[in-house]
Amino acid sequence: MACNHLDSLAKELVDVGIMINEKMIETGVWNGTVDTCRIFNCDETPQFINYGIDGTTSGLFYAGKGDACQRMYRENRECVTIQPFVSFSGDICMCQVIFKCTGITSSMVPTEAVNKIPHLLVTTTDNGVSTHESFLAALKEFDVFLNEKNVKRPIVLLSDGHSSRLDFDVLSFLESKRIHLFLTPPDTTGVTQLLDQVNKNIHSEYRKQKDSMFSDICSLNKEAFMLVLANIWDKWTTKETLVKSAKRVGVAENALSVDFMLKDKFERAENCIEPEKQTSPLISSPDKRRGSANYWKSKFEQAMELIDELHEKSIQLEEIPGL
Repeated sequence: MACNHLDSLAKELVDVGIMINEKMIETGVWNGTVDTCRIFNCDETPQFINYGIDGTTSGLFYAGKGDACQRMYRENRECVTIQPFVSFSGDICMCQVIFKCTGITSSMVPTEAVNKIPHLLVTTTDNGVSTHESFLAALKEFDVFLNEKNVKRPIVLLSDGHSSRLDFDVLSFLESKRIHLFLTPPDTTGVTQLLDQVNKNIHSEYRKQKDSMFSDICSLNKEAFMLVLANIWDKWTTKETLVKSAKRVGVAENALSVDFMLKDKFERAENCIEPEKQTSPLISSPDKRRGSANYWKSKFEQAMELIDELHEKSIQLEEIPGL
């Protein structure tokens, strides 16, 4: 599948002029000059705001060995979605933060966050995850970045096939702005997973920064979350890391190749052996309706006869001398 995705991407890049002097060596391997400044990736990653304990009981109990049981209290927390856009040449283009609420308050966009996170976009949805409307808003901010940096169009934006991408207004906007959306199925290992490799750094940097800014007993709010995010935005990745991550999903400035990918992701698939097709030893009875009681009774009788036959042919342990 990874080879097929790379072949499809290579053809897309050739069609829009991002890859020139191309030559297909074999399936999943292409040589050529690739303008990685015109290839981008966006991906969502969840981050939790822990507001502290809300005081209500969950009905669960826990205890260490030899300790008395204690009641577990519900933790008041909220899932926030962070969606970065990056280029395969190593630039962080923008950041979308999606809160689960209705309406935006000033605490959700503190001045420090606006100043420290270029092209920050804060949106809200009912569930705190991307929707057609929120993704369209992200694309509009992304378009502002492209114009600001004078990026040559068309460009290619890689993403997994989240449902928020498949919307008429979204696709119409993409077409009007000459942004080619390249999608793969969700939960697929392959070329659209550049950010999957580095998004974990957001979480580790977030935890370290939160611990340095707030004590364990502090209850955070949306403003505190944004302040923590603002202070890690220039630390969670580097240009070199993004370029290396791009190569690990098969894309470099001089080639597209499945050989660049982490082979442990595909080793299992390469070693798979196609099973031989075997015919069932049970014979279907044409005079019995398939699925009827008589049909299954006939199958059961045949199976019992087959078991008896195999039992007669097998060697019983008690019949072997010395056992």
